[in-house]
Amino acid sequence: MKRALVAALLILPLAAFAAAPEVEITSEPSHHLALENEHVRVFQVEVAPNAETLLHRHRHDYLFVTLGDSHVANEVADKPPVELKLADGETRFTPGNFAHVARNLSDRLFHNVTIELIQDDKLRTAPSPWPMEGGDKEFPGGRIKVLFIRDGARVSAIDLEPGATVPSHRHDGPHLLVAVSDLDLRSDVDGMGPMPGKFKSGDVKWLPGGYTHTLTNVGKNPAKFVTVEFPVTLVGTVVIRAELDKNGHVVKTWVVKGVRPDLDQKAADVVKQQDWTQPVAGKRVRGPIQVEVTFYDDGTMKIPSR
Repeated sequence: MKRALVAALLILPLAAFAAAPEVEITSEPSHHLALENEHVRVFQVEVAPNAETLLHRHRHDYLFVTLGDSHVANEVADKPPVELKLADGETRFTPGNFAHVARNLSDRLFHNVTIELIQDDKLRTAPSPWPMEGGDKEFPGGRIKVLFIRDGARVSAIDLEPGATVPSHRHDGPHLLVAVSDLDLRSDVDGMGPMPGKFKSGDVKWLPGGYTHTLTNVGKNPAKFVTVEFPVTLVGTVVIRAELDKNGHVVKTWVVKGVRPDLDQKAADVVKQQDWTQPVAGKRVRGPIQVEVTFYDDGTMKIPSR
């Protein structure tokens, strides 16, 4: 009789789990959408002490950054539960396309930042855009450690003591910053001067690429954060032919080679806005002219310098 009762108690949670309706991650009450673009979909995940999420599906590969030491059970549909003890700042990658329940086994709030990699299908098997060596760096008062490179994204953990500076480095592509600790930073961007940045633990910030800077911890406490970097990829080059009047003003444009309607129009507008009235090498520019305008997936573009 006792054996039968124990067996029934073990089977009951599994039966209840199997009967639970599956919801999309955007409809799961513990997942709060914080940011979305063509690269990522970022959720603030908060599960109360000794509570659990609904059964929800992850359709994309994702990574998560743990905020505060945590003890959870990961209950994937049709698989035995797995207990996880996660440290503050611990960052892991998880392949997508599964449904699960996350159960908080502790008496404190479970909080993480979940980052879905939207372009996983395209980039999962693509050649890595990042060098296999040289990612880790140590410098006075700090270090950068590359945690992993997956789906075209390079994920790094950065630790900075008060007063320490990350040496000058360039971000060609965009990146996501996830604050593990409270942050009081100063970014000194080449050609732009200092920019302050204050973040609370768990804050996220999307930063465009195309700049070189140093980063200094101007706060009184150690700074700890995670970055998710994406390479710049070429969208395409629009070729515009323009007719100029005798004074060098654009009077008409044609698309010789297009990429897509919005970028074609943007390229034409850029050519119209350029100052073709000034001489180049002592000679006035005469029409017609042909100009290539190159677009990248971070929203930046490149036009020939005059």
